Amino acid sequence: MYNVVFRTTLVCETTGALTWTSFNNKEDFDQWYDRKMREWYEVVDEGVSKERATELCSKGPIKGSNALFVALLRSRFRNTSRRVD
Repeated sequence: MYNVVFRTTLVCETTGALTWTSFNNKEDFDQWYDRKMREWYEVVDEGVSKERATELCSKGPIKGSNALFVALLRSRFRNTSRRVD
């Protein structure tokens, strides 16, 4: 798995939240991280272990349910084959 830690840049209640997502490999991540996703998420670190990703996210300004919401929302977009730009 290819783990990537993100900071939410989308202006909303969860701006600044640190979360992480696993991709099958770097190529899958590169394909997913398109122009729209770059507007919403800044990459903090990539290719890290689950332990490192968890450590980085624990230092973020937003924790708990808000960060979980952001991760679930991103997961929904990652698993959607069609997005509207």
